[in-house]
Amino acid sequence: MLRGHISTEWHGAILHSLSQSHPKLTSPQLDRQANQWQRRIIHHLWENSKQVRAVRNAFIHGQLQESTVSKELQSLCSRASTHFDNYASDRYYVSSVAIGLLNRPLETIQALNRDSLLSWLLSVEEGVALHQHWEKKRQKSQATILQWFLQQTSTPQLTWSIDLHSQPPKAKWSYS
Repeated sequence: MLRGHISTEWHGAILHSLSQSHPKLTSPQLDRQANQWQRRIIHHLWENSKQVRAVRNAFIHGQLQESTVSKELQSLCSRASTHFDNYASDRYYVSSVAIGLLNRPLETIQALNRDSLLSWLLSVEEGVALHQHWEKKRQKSQATILQWFLQQTSTPQLTWSIDLHSQPPKAKWSYS
């Protein structure tokens, strides 16, 4: 098989085998059959080599199904760890509805299978999004209340107007 060649003894062996199994075939027919057999063998050997190389490359470069699943599981575990770290630094990281999800040990969460871990992550991320939504609403209402108080306690504005009905016209000053 070196350099795509098969030994010529194989050609002789297949000729002998074909002449034994099909005695009615003529010499050109036997030769053609032997050549076809050799072409098929070479083709299968090349295909086998390509498949072995593809599996090797996929393994080395992490494209096998097992390594892809393993990398995805590592990524999910990393996301879970990030949520635990964020919750440890800020107890108001998630809404109160999802706090129960973060009360379990990280090791227990990371030991879950892929589907369970993904479901847990989606639930926690929904709790984070809910907390962020309510936090924006709280900040908006706080700003509205602050603005109202500032309007109520602001310094009076000096305004003036002219009374044209009086003789002579008079300027009128007032605070509002």
